[in-house]
Amino acid sequence: MMLQAQAVKEALTFSPETPVILSDIFETVKSHMLKRSEFEAMSKTLLKKLETECQTALQSKNLKPKDIDHVLFVGGSSRMPMVETMLKNIFLDETKFSKVVNQDEVVAVGAAMYAAACMKSERRENVGQKGVEFLPMSIGVEIAGGKFKPILLVNTKVPCESSFELTTSEDNQRSSIIPIYEGLSDRVEENKWIADIKISGLPSGKAGTIKADVKLSIQVNGILTAVATVKDAVIDVTIQYTTPFL
Repeated sequence: MMLQAQAVKEALTFSPETPVILSDIFETVKSHMLKRSEFEAMSKTLLKKLETECQTALQSKNLKPKDIDHVLFVGGSSRMPMVETMLKNIFLDETKFSKVVNQDEVVAVGAAMYAAACMKSERRENVGQKGVEFLPMSIGVEIAGGKFKPILLVNTKVPCESSFELTTSEDNQRSSIIPIYEGLSDRVEENKWIADIKISGLPSGKAGTIKADVKLSIQVNGILTAVATVKDAVIDVTIQYTTPFL
C-alpha cells in the first residue's frame, strides 16, 4: 500500500489525475481515479507546516524573501506543483529556485560535504559547494519551573560556544551534575536530554557564594565539550553520554 501511495503521489506531480489501483491489495476494492486537486486538499495541513517553517527560518535571521538569493529544493516531495506554488507566493521570484542539484540527491551531497568538513578533506572543492553548519536546535539547561534556558541558540553558526553561571545550592558543595538538553520548546520536558555535565572540585563555601562559569562549545563534528572555571581556575568537568546502541 505504501508503494502504491508513493506511485500515486509521484504521478500527480506530472499529471492532473491518476488511477489508484487497489485491486492488487484488496480483491473486492475497485480502482479509484484521484485528481491532483483532491490530493492537494488532503495535503493542505502539511503544506501549511512547510510554509510556516519557511517563514520561521526567515524570521530567525531577520531576513526578508528579497534577501534570499537561492532556494534549494530538497526531497522528491519538493517536485509537487503545490509546493512550488507556495514558494512562489513567498519569494515572488521563481528565478531564485535552484534545481541544479537533483532533489533526491541533495541530502547525500550535503552529507558528503559535511563528512569532508569533519575530515578536513583537501578535496572539498570537488563537491562544488562550500557547506556552512548551523545548529538545528538550541542546546541548554533546565531552570526553575521546568523551563528550558538555551545556551547555544538554534541557527547559530557552528563551531560556536557560550557560557552560563552555576551557583552552589548547598554549603560546602564540592560537585554538581547539570543535565543538558536540545530542542526548540521553552519547556524542558518537551526537549531531548543529550548529556549530563559533572563538575567536580568546587571550592568549599556557603550556599550561593561559589559561582562557576561553565562554557559549552560544539564543533563541526558535532562533539559537545564543556569547560568550568571558578575565579579563573579551571576545575574538573566530564560529560556523560548514553546511547541506545550500546
